[in-house]
Amino acid sequence: IDNGRELIVKKAGFKINMVEYTADSFLKTIRNKLLWGEDRRN
Repeated sequence: IDNGRELIVKKAGFKINMVEYTADSFLKTIRNKLLWGEDRRN
């Protein structure tokens, strides 16, 4: 978005349900599944 560009933000006429998670637990799960930080040589 360029400087000087005007944005208009409006409230929608409907609601959606969102799933919330803490970033820490999400990143921890990804690290565990992808074995990030694990030394597999031992």
